[in-house]
Amino acid sequence: MKTLFFDTETSLILAGVFSLNPEYINYENVILDWYMFSASWSWLDQDKIENVKITDFPTAFRRSFYNDYHVIKKLHSVISQADIIVAHNLRKFDWPKFYAKVIEHGLPPIDQPMFVDTLQEYRKFGFTSKKLDSLCRKLELSRKMKLESGLWLPATLGSEYAIDKIAEYNSHDIPPLKELYLTVRPYMTSHPNHNLTSEGKVCPKCGGTNIIRKGYRKRGMAIFPRFLCKSGPTPEWFQGKHAVKRVDYRP
Repeated sequence: MKTLFFDTETSLILAGVFSLNPEYINYENVILDWYMFSASWSWLDQDKIENVKITDFPTAFRRSFYNDYHVIKKLHSVISQADIIVAHNLRKFDWPKFYAKVIEHGLPPIDQPMFVDTLQEYRKFGFTSKKLDSLCRKLELSRKMKLESGLWLPATLGSEYAIDKIAEYNSHDIPPLKELYLTVRPYMTSHPNHNLTSEGKVCPKCGGTNIIRKGYRKRGMAIFPRFLCKSGPTPEWFQGKHAVKRVDYRP
């Protein structure tokens, strides 16, 4: 299955307030709602990282610097090709933000791909911090790009320099995301199954064919054959679909 890694960067929400610590901000006080600066993506089987940002469309940008239609349209076309999409905080940030813009711009609905949210996967384990860069530091993986401070406000107000720097920062999130995914994949228990689109029997997690049968796994009142896939950088275990033995009686 085609697996897409992607990440997005959005602007601030600008609002008029009476206090530095407002208890509530009425939507009527919003001066400029959030919009999407950029999106970056890469396919699992490719090293190339692609990016689209609002400054890539100078005519539209000069007319309205917060009009992210072309960014959303491009990301819409890319995601439409994917069977699986991977992002860090995918379910609570990247996907709902993206899809809100799909609706706002009147783009057609997407046949939703299967999700792998690396943040949710790492929350199943006892890491002190589940932030992408913290996990990469702990696991000695590629690191996020350091971004100079103070860019988000000028970018939100239409600074091309600030937007371009944030877009560059956006693209540098993809290699750490890929490595984080490949690190946790052998430990996942709910990965989308590659056999859904395969004509033969493949590893359900990576789609590899270097598989050997190795022992059995006891589950409830049944015993299943156990398999080991050696196709990826880390061996991955999985069980067969059909039980080799079932018991009819409980003690």
